Amino acid sequence: MDTSTSNDNKVWYDANCHCRAVQLRFRVTPLFPTDTAPSPEPLKPFNCNCSICTKNGYLNVYPKDADTDIEWIKGQDSISEYRWGTKEVGHKFCPICGSSIVLIVGAAMWGDGSGTSKVGVNARMIKGVDVDKLTVLKKNGKDDWGEKYDP
Repeated sequence: MDTSTSNDNKVWYDANCHCRAVQLRFRVTPLFPTDTAPSPEPLKPFNCNCSICTKNGYLNVYPKDADTDIEWIKGQDSISEYRWGTKEVGHKFCPICGSSIVLIVGAAMWGDGSGTSKVGVNARMIKGVDVDKLTVLKKNGKDDWGEKYDP
């Protein structure tokens, strides 16, 4: 984890899958308050109860701009993807170890009116972060997101 911050008080985090074939770094509001990056409120990963998040243990943080706040170090071109139902969400995982790395949530499903997709990085992939110490935000994706899917 790189605790250096920019003018917007974002922190860079390093993440990788279990076998390290996929590696990335991303920038978000700090997950914990720190001396170098005081934040009025730490970023809370989404703990969603939809079928894909539940089955894969996702705790997603969403960098604001995937083009500038996410840097793929290794393995981006080899990531496998699974889409289901409305095909609005892409579950991206390592083809070697199976780690659930990111979700790509389509603009229509995200529903913030921005017209852009969002990339959710699984906080469980972050190096050096104890996810049991994170404060999470519960998301009722099971009931909120369109067509029901019962795997």
